[in-house]
Amino acid sequence: MTNQVTIEHLSIKHGDQSIVSDLSLTIDDGEFIVLLGPSGCGKSTLLNAIAGLLDVSEGRIFISQKDVTHAQPKDRGLAMVFQSYALYPTMTAGENLAFALKVAGLKKTDIKARVDKAAKILQLEPLLQRKPSQLSGGQRQRVAIGRALVREKGVLLFDEPLSNLDAKLRTELRLEIKKLHQLLKNTLIYVTHDQIEAMTLADRIAVMHNGKIEQIATPAVIYREPATRFVAEFIGSPAMNFVTGEVSAGNPASQFNADELQLTLNAAYPQGPAELGIRPESITPELDTQGEFTLEIIEYTGADCILWCKNNHHTWVVKTHSQFPGKAGDKLTLSFDNSQFSLFSLTTGKRIYAN
Repeated sequence: MTNQVTIEHLSIKHGDQSIVSDLSLTIDDGEFIVLLGPSGCGKSTLLNAIAGLLDVSEGRIFISQKDVTHAQPKDRGLAMVFQSYALYPTMTAGENLAFALKVAGLKKTDIKARVDKAAKILQLEPLLQRKPSQLSGGQRQRVAIGRALVREKGVLLFDEPLSNLDAKLRTELRLEIKKLHQLLKNTLIYVTHDQIEAMTLADRIAVMHNGKIEQIATPAVIYREPATRFVAEFIGSPAMNFVTGEVSAGNPASQFNADELQLTLNAAYPQGPAELGIRPESITPELDTQGEFTLEIIEYTGADCILWCKNNHHTWVVKTHSQFPGKAGDKLTLSFDNSQFSLFSLTTGKRIYAN
């Protein structure tokens, strides 16, 4: 049986407020998809609707080719991991894993086999006799994940499961979740506002904004070819540089002009007003006493450093190696990799493609 999830023209409203609007999405069997976006974009609302925890206003939801739009959560063939661990404090880790199976009336031998399997996968075997208060945050979250695994459902939902953990634990659990998906090959839908989680985990990312999907694609495509101005700005740290100007004809490539800045594009584009974006790592800085840019601030991040460079009209953020010899006040020349330019419409915010 395929574990495909299909959402058709889904709308969700709270009173007169639209939370999700006419959203359609197909998640393939065994795919790891991440719903990414800022707070309030509708990503958790969409996940809760798939889980059956929210009523939908319009549209349909299919899981394993079955219409579950109005089905109870227990009848949808899925399991969910929440942001909070929600473990029973008086039960051991093993008892927490087994509880839902006992309620479902499974045989003791079947319960033990499922708990042992999940504990082995998640490296919980030495911890099964401990209560939640005796576990670290990462261990508690692994128990919460295990509680979903023992149900042996083909579709797993994760609602920001790592947001309560510190940076080191987030990295460790991220790897665990990735390995878990590679091992089990469940269909996995994961909600986060953290772009690093999304980029490292997902087969595809659905970037959400104002209740709609702005773009759905692989992490590489999302990063290199953002479909909208919002996606371009939301993805990437430091954020993409933007400048407003005019595209004019050139031979063989168009020109982009913005105040004192004249750049040759890598192809012919429609003429007219546009916004140009380029990522900080696609700009190369060179010390030049005659350069038109002044280095204002240097931020060291370890392997890299971030330069804030300004001329009369624009400030550009540049990402370069940590051994860059410049200091605040130095003059610079900046070289732009025109193969990495993105152009966006000033009216629609959508990506402009070459003619």
